[in-house]
Amino acid sequence: MKRYKYDVYENDGTYITTWNDVISEPNFSMSLNSGLSEMTVQLARLADDFGESDDIAFRNQVIVRCFDKDNNDGQIIYNGFISTYTPGVDGNNEIIEVILLGYVKELSQIELLDNGSGINDSPTLGNTRVVYTGQEPGDILKDIIDKYNDIDGVVGKINYSLTSIQDTAITIDYEFNTIMIMDAINKLVEMCPADWYWYLDENNIINLKQFAEEPEHVFFVGKDIEQLKPSKRVENIKNVCYVIGKEVAGENLFRVYDRSASIASYGRSAVFITDNRLTDVDTMQKFADAQLDLNDEPEVRTQANILDNNNEESEKGYDIETVKPGNIAKILNYLSKKTYTLWGQALWGVDKWGYDIANVTATNTYISKVSYTPEKISLELSSRLPFFTRSVNELRRRLDLVSTEKNPDAPTA
Repeated sequence: MKRYKYDVYENDGTYITTWNDVISEPNFSMSLNSGLSEMTVQLARLADDFGESDDIAFRNQVIVRCFDKDNNDGQIIYNGFISTYTPGVDGNNEIIEVILLGYVKELSQIELLDNGSGINDSPTLGNTRVVYTGQEPGDILKDIIDKYNDIDGVVGKINYSLTSIQDTAITIDYEFNTIMIMDAINKLVEMCPADWYWYLDENNIINLKQFAEEPEHVFFVGKDIEQLKPSKRVENIKNVCYVIGKEVAGENLFRVYDRSASIASYGRSAVFITDNRLTDVDTMQKFADAQLDLNDEPEVRTQANILDNNNEESEKGYDIETVKPGNIAKILNYLSKKTYTLWGQALWGVDKWGYDIANVTATNTYISKVSYTPEKISLELSSRLPFFTRSVNELRRRLDLVSTEKNPDAPTA
């Protein structure tokens, strides 16, 4: 039997109270290259006396812990802050509805601002232009988080640990100019090898990691999996990549890269990457490789519902609190003749996963999104990592590049 504990803290970490009047169940999602979604909590309280400005106050932190047979000491499953509260009536009952946001939200609304130190070139306090030359992406990410924590007015809950940011074994040159922290992190991962991702976990630790070589989770149809729906699609294939960089001697740096085998198999499909902060062909090559490595073969997507194992009337299910975005999963018993694995015979970013859709268990897949409820989780799995920054945000990014190109290193106060 599961139970949940909702602890409330002030912005500075001072404990306030534990909510013992929660009448809703936790329901939220966790996404790769992001973090925790919003979550709605309902409290059984009177509308004219519900603790406003005490425990119900903007920016108060709420940590939710799950206690069950797998973890008697309690495991943090959600960590966010109060952003909205609404007194209301549900039938004859008065309730308070509180909306929590994960701290990843703060990364999308805080600008990258130099703190006057770190590994960037010529650090200067207050600059919105931050330049890195010959630096490893993981070290840049640590420096960005250090700068975030030094900005006035931030909550300061986000950090990294000794093991949460891995070494990519590459170096890059890049200039950030007038950009949000979230966009800067996405740009960094875009320049990492194809099998890397980032994730802000339930402890507010930022992770930059390479996908594991072995599956962290093995799910069995008929035991753990309640529902399974694989699909295969070709519409997102990209096999020709044009990269447009900074103007040099009156002309933009302009390169084209392609994958001839993909063109021959699936037809030509091109993409343009425009970024006037790209100043060298090696970095342009990294951008193109990241795009083509991920998108030159058909993608297999799978939706799976995984049952929890705390049902006392059944031995089925899985410890769902252990499943996180970025984990590698393997599914067994989907079809009786398709239970082998190609893992160990193929490499991330080298070999492709264009197998028969019936072979959904023939390779391990990454978990891109986890939607949590007490009884089960819904997973979104894919054969490849989505090139997450090249969609709706690309038009906005291009406009930003034009508008910020002539910005000075720092604004005038």
